[in-house]
Amino acid sequence: MKRLSRLGPQRHLGFNCSVVLLGCLFTAQATWLTTNRASAQTPAPDFQGRTITEIQVKGNSRIATSTILAKISSKPGQPYRYQTINQDIKSLQQLRGIHTVYLSVIKDTPGELVLIFQVLEESVVSSIEFAGNRRFPDDELYKLLPFKAGDFADTYLLARGRQVLLDHYRKAGYDRAAVTAVPSQAKLVYRIVEGPRIRIRKITFEGNKQISSGKLRSQIATKPYSFIFSDGNLDRQQIDNDIAKLVQYLLEKGYLEARVYKRPMNYSSDQK
Repeated sequence: MKRLSRLGPQRHLGFNCSVVLLGCLFTAQATWLTTNRASAQTPAPDFQGRTITEIQVKGNSRIATSTILAKISSKPGQPYRYQTINQDIKSLQQLRGIHTVYLSVIKDTPGELVLIFQVLEESVVSSIEFAGNRRFPDDELYKLLPFKAGDFADTYLLARGRQVLLDHYRKAGYDRAAVTAVPSQAKLVYRIVEGPRIRIRKITFEGNKQISSGKLRSQIATKPYSFIFSDGNLDRQQIDNDIAKLVQYLLEKGYLEARVYKRPMNYSSDQK
């Protein structure tokens, strides 16, 4: 798998965290096979009640006919039911690997019918490549994807793959990373813009006149040089936990009206 581009600079985020007592202040982003599934050809209702003599499946090459027939409730010998046929088509459209379903009805003998389910299969991803990734090697990113080369190009899975890659970068501190799925015939390329790596440069406290910054700092889990992710924020649960710990600490010290807030300061670049 070929790597095509490079990483931008890393950055640090200075976090200005302030605490005011008795009114307290703590300031501590696929386009692949974008064609939607076409609506299936609606079966004509004037065959209602006629006996189905045979059911055929055409157009499938990778999906077994037995797999398709297993999703069809209509059976030879049963009467043609408009609602049942409609549900059969919907069930087939939900089968992985099928893009579109059409129904043809052939009159056999008077009162009897042959049903032909014509399917159009999804395309297959012949290969997967990554472009622009410098921080993580191709094989590591490939293992994260919910599908592999040779699988059907299911639109949902391709979009899910993009999100998985994006989450992986953000958890590593690349909160401004961008991932795009780009089709090239049967080949899929995930183009990655890693962007700067963001982390906290320092944590400061403001408004604390009675309690030292060192004592307040000892109450929180967030530390300098922690990575930032999730669209420029720290793990929100961790920040919320830190705020709750500070409020509890201040209450225990007798500051019953204490309030705690976070406030991020400016970004600065770092080439590490």
